[in-house]
Amino acid sequence: MDSHQRVWDAIDVMAHRAGLSTFGLAKSAGMDATAFNRSKRVDGHGRPHWPSAETIQRVLDATDSTWSEFARLVEAGPTASQREEATTSVS
Repeated sequence: MDSHQRVWDAIDVMAHRAGLSTFGLAKSAGMDATAFNRSKRVDGHGRPHWPSAETIQRVLDATDSTWSEFARLVEAGPTASQREEATTSVS
């Protein structure tokens, strides 16, 4: 799994842990509700779209999480069950 996918998986898991869909997480973070849609994770040419540091900080604030927690999720990658749980709650 590449690092781009791990970053987005970590955001999905954090949303799930907070009891939110990605739609709900984006709204809670003060962003456009569609900001974390899967369709926006790559551009029209298939190039990966990376969330900015500001976006990640908003996610951390909205989920009451730390950079260390986020980094651990990215580094380890989500477990299969975390990925499945997060995917079922992703909008």
